[in-house]
Amino acid sequence: LISSFAQTGSPNSPRFLRASPAPSFASPAPPAKQQPPTSGHVSSTDSTRAEGLNNNNNMDGGSRVVEVKSTAALNPTTEEAVPVGSREEDAGCCGQWTFTWLSSLMVKGYKEELVMDDLPSLQHSFRTEVLVGEFETHAKMPGATVGGSMYAMVRPTMWLSGLYMAIYTGCQVAQPLLLRFLIDAISNQQFNGIYYVIGLYLAQAIGAMCNQQHLHQMFQVGQKLRAVSMAVVFRKSIQLSLSQMTGWTTGQIVNLMSNDAQKFFELMPQFHLIWAAPLQIVLTSYLLIASLGYPALAGIAMLVGLIPINTALARVLDRLRKAHLPVTDRRIKLCQESLGAMLIVKLFSWERNMLHKIYGLRGEESTFVKKEMHIWSIQIFLMIMIASLAMAITFTAYVLDGNKLDASTVFSSLAYFNVLRFPLMYMGTVVMTGVQSLVALRRIERFLRVPLSKKVPPPSALENPPTDFTEGGGPLENRG
Repeated sequence: LISSFAQTGSPNSPRFLRASPAPSFASPAPPAKQQPPTSGHVSSTDSTRAEGLNNNNNMDGGSRVVEVKSTAALNPTTEEAVPVGSREEDAGCCGQWTFTWLSSLMVKGYKEELVMDDLPSLQHSFRTEVLVGEFETHAKMPGATVGGSMYAMVRPTMWLSGLYMAIYTGCQVAQPLLLRFLIDAISNQQFNGIYYVIGLYLAQAIGAMCNQQHLHQMFQVGQKLRAVSMAVVFRKSIQLSLSQMTGWTTGQIVNLMSNDAQKFFELMPQFHLIWAAPLQIVLTSYLLIASLGYPALAGIAMLVGLIPINTALARVLDRLRKAHLPVTDRRIKLCQESLGAMLIVKLFSWERNMLHKIYGLRGEESTFVKKEMHIWSIQIFLMIMIASLAMAITFTAYVLDGNKLDASTVFSSLAYFNVLRFPLMYMGTVVMTGVQSLVALRRIERFLRVPLSKKVPPPSALENPPTDFTEGGGPLENRG
């Protein structure tokens, strides 16, 4: 049954992978619907299997009748279930901003357990074959690189999410200023405070909606980059021969498709903080100095002092990451070799030896992970401690300068410091994730630059050959 199913072109069979006219890296399209045979008629494939079964039974000298059911009858085709809830691309502007296109799915999930048929189908722009096609289009440009091609395919979404991030930053900076005007209006018994209340509400509402849209779109960008990275690495790996994969093991390739591709997904939601965080720090510092005067410089100096500390910690983390990844590659390679040669391992009773080596490599990995977590905890500790200490020093210097604290000054200054705390707290995380993503991008690009074999498969087996990022061929042929 298995061999017969493989001969019919099963999507999971090696024959399908080698002989398909247009290989893709998404889930293969379902086969065409087959009508069940009418009564008294059996397909040619079923007849062959029935004849083989009868011949095997006749070898015993017995004569038995074997009832064979067609494959279509065993796997009856049904119409595709209509997904619950409208897709995001079909939702209106209000639905996309408020995420109401998920309401019906959330209600159904609250009432009963969800199954696969309840989930909306994947958008066309998120399908792997579409993403790889866009990547290949940009990769064929003269002087193209892997990072540049990835950026080109998601450029519109990144610019739009950057606009949302700019609006969110403006709303964050405006809230402490509106709060001070509101407290002054209440203290002076002025009736124009209602306008500041409305402005404060709009700043919070608009900022929250823009922030959610920015995060939603950047998560989608991260998903696209992760899918493209996994697809191009997988396609490159099946095109390389064993002699061309010198220096690259199966564990390293699996690590590229899992850990390294995941780094893009982790970086994208925080990517715009690279420029938005310094901008927010500069604007908030200016308004804080305008509110408290020069005593505010004492607290700002302490907060700015975190930048070189985070930079130094990021460099240490980069060195640890570069030392960590080779150990992970060796562990994955050893695990796959042990599973692939399990018969030999069992024959010579090497289970304990292999486990001892795997646990040893895992212990080295755990050492690097602990060091990375220690650095991350130091960054969080410094963010929380120095932010609180900066506020205390600022108010102390303000009072010692002969000034008097009032409600509007205190509450607005605390709001400014809270606005400053967010970009400074996440700046270290962004730097750390950015360094890891840069290392992952270099590893992926180095693998994609491995030259392909001179034996090109026939056009019938590969209509859309993968892009060659090697020097002297493909998009890089005009580079020096």
